[in-house]
Amino acid sequence: MTGPDDRNPLEALTARIEAAKSEAKPEEKAEDHHKAAQLAWRMVIELVAGLGIGFGIGYGLDVLFGTIPVFLVAFTMLGFIAGVRTMLRSAKEIQEKQMAELAKDLDVKLEFVPTDWKTLVSGVTSGKYHMTGSASISPARAKAAGYSNSYFSLATVPLTLKKNADKFTDWKDLDKSSVTVAATLGTTQEKQVKQFFPNAKYKIVEAPARDFQEVLAGRADAHITSNVEAYKLVAKYPEMMIVPVSAPKAPTPIAMLLPQGDQVWINYVNTWIALKTERGFFAKLGRKWQLSN
Repeated sequence: MTGPDDRNPLEALTARIEAAKSEAKPEEKAEDHHKAAQLAWRMVIELVAGLGIGFGIGYGLDVLFGTIPVFLVAFTMLGFIAGVRTMLRSAKEIQEKQMAELAKDLDVKLEFVPTDWKTLVSGVTSGKYHMTGSASISPARAKAAGYSNSYFSLATVPLTLKKNADKFTDWKDLDKSSVTVAATLGTTQEKQVKQFFPNAKYKIVEAPARDFQEVLAGRADAHITSNVEAYKLVAKYPEMMIVPVSAPKAPTPIAMLLPQGDQVWINYVNTWIALKTERGFFAKLGRKWQLSN
């Protein structure tokens, strides 16, 4: 007599999907009508709106109390921070689009679970969530969690302020004891800054703070990030630039993190990735977000 664990993998996966569907009926999702240009303009508008509102409130209070420029500076900075946070939420749409497409094909309800880089792997291994969005592939992570097949690849480049254009022209210019390089705690870049710049100083910040904010504020000379985020940052912050290095470092494939012991789930996700690749889904996302595969 066969027990529930004797079913073949396809039957087991089907049963799990049906169980998930019975727990919560999938909610109907509105079609995403945002085009690339529309989303980019929206992000710019969100940043400018934050600055404008902060400037207006600060200027009004200074006029009222005769304290120019105390409130003007304070509220403009608050408006800038609020604008950046809103803009970054918009940038998450690529992850949401990808996950929504997978949930639609599975016919299950999609739930996003808040996390950060330093707890990304532990969330998968503890069962807090079934998978992550895109994460760079690394041997350290692979020891604890499984990966899907890769569908994009990234490379690392350094960013600095334009006023440093003559000072930093290649990787070696940043690897000096007089230079401070920022990174966000728990990210791949945190390890890379120590590997790429053994002679530099490091400014490691914890989320929700971001490494590029340290550069903008003048607390760090540079930071490193993926080529994709780099292009978006210089488009949003005219005072920033990508250091014209001879070549990017650390070409890295990205994939979804999955429970290491659940080979049935990994197989399904890999089959889905292969199917979507053939149908042009990832190519379309790549063109929209300047990714390479």
